[in-house]
Amino acid sequence: MRLLVVLALLVLPEAAARAERVWIVVGASSPSSDGIARAAKPLAARWPGGLIFRTADCGEKRDVFGWAYRVAESADDAKAALAAARQVAKGAYVKACDVAPRSLLALRVSAVDSSIADVPTSVAEDWEDEDRVSSAVLIADGPTLVIRRVYKAAFLDDPDQGKDQGVWLAEGGGKLKALAESCSPAEAFAARDGKLAFQCGDSVAADELLHKVLVFDGDKQVAAVSSCRKPRWTGPAALVCSSESVGSNGRIKLRAKKILVGR
Repeated sequence: MRLLVVLALLVLPEAAARAERVWIVVGASSPSSDGIARAAKPLAARWPGGLIFRTADCGEKRDVFGWAYRVAESADDAKAALAAARQVAKGAYVKACDVAPRSLLALRVSAVDSSIADVPTSVAEDWEDEDRVSSAVLIADGPTLVIRRVYKAAFLDDPDQGKDQGVWLAEGGGKLKALAESCSPAEAFAARDGKLAFQCGDSVAADELLHKVLVFDGDKQVAAVSSCRKPRWTGPAALVCSSESVGSNGRIKLRAKKILVGR
């Protein structure tokens, strides 16, 4: 009996991490994030329920982007959807996929935001995949977050040429809740006891990027600390970050700063 219990404990974590088997009705594909964004735009106008995925989320070494008309839970469901998909995209086909747990595809979140299709060709060469492709942030003992990378036309004349990103809480089934809709770059994630802290780029002083640290209790923001970076939890309701100041020589000076988080 004891041996059976031990075996069960060994098997359960493996089962929990097992990939989800789905069948994707693919309407378009491209090796580039820019290519799939532009190819998906007219298709999405006819079928708003689709999403962009990447084959890396299916465990494939060759990473290609695709537009999914539907992510079906069975081969029969995918076959039934294929006829309708071919009215939107004549070359649609079905692809079997073992979805990596906690990936964007597992969350049913598009790997490339629809706004990326609107990046002007005049600046597109200055955009890299890391500017266009959203990503999942997997935090041990914490929530799954999504860094959603977008294009904002209002910021086209800024040095970043309209590039922006935000941090969203993944709730599953394609649902996202905004934590910080504009946070570029979003980095240094740290979680403890249901609380979360991370840094965003905030301002520039003497050509140095200054940051701010945002702190959340669940999905509620409980603190915002300007001119600080690299938050680290030191207790259930306490953390430290590195306070930033710019010296007369134009270089950043760092000093530890304590933050207490109230309930």
